[in-house]
Amino acid sequence: MPERIDLVTAREAAERLAITDKAATKIIRTGMAGAIFQLQIAGRPPTEAVRADLVDDLAKWPWLQDHPGAFVVIMGAARNLDDQEGWLADRDNRDAVRSWWPCANPEDQQILVATVATFAVAVFKIVGWRRERGRVEFDIEGASHEIKKIFTGRRIPAKRGPVAYALPRNPPINDDNPPPGNRT
Repeated sequence: MPERIDLVTAREAAERLAITDKAATKIIRTGMAGAIFQLQIAGRPPTEAVRADLVDDLAKWPWLQDHPGAFVVIMGAARNLDDQEGWLADRDNRDAVRSWWPCANPEDQQILVATVATFAVAVFKIVGWRRERGRVEFDIEGASHEIKKIFTGRRIPAKRGPVAYALPRNPPINDDNPPPGNRT
């Protein structure tokens, strides 16, 4: 007899992840919660469902705490989130992450973090930028292992409004907390 697999719909996944139904649908469509199953209930249209245990694993991702400043871009479903290098290697995904964001001060940005429904899915080092028609395109490359470790596998609280925003360093730099390398 096959092993029983518990499934959850987007609405149930949203509840478990404390996100909106729309955001849960994005998570489902990325493949982050495994294969998508079609549930058919008599008299209702088919609905998408995913494995409950994989959604519960996502719910365990910790919220981002201490981190350097970064430019956060909010993405939809990507083609390959199996590993960041695969995601970075896919030209369409890389182009979508680097291109054309509203950014007031691109010269201040050094790290770019791509998120899907609060989940940090890829981290890049910004090596250059250009502005056109009020938007910014970044030149990016893979971030260092140290920086990837800070952001990947973490959740970043969603911000209402923009599809991209500057996330300030936390904790902020002050006399009691100088930047790395300047500690006395």
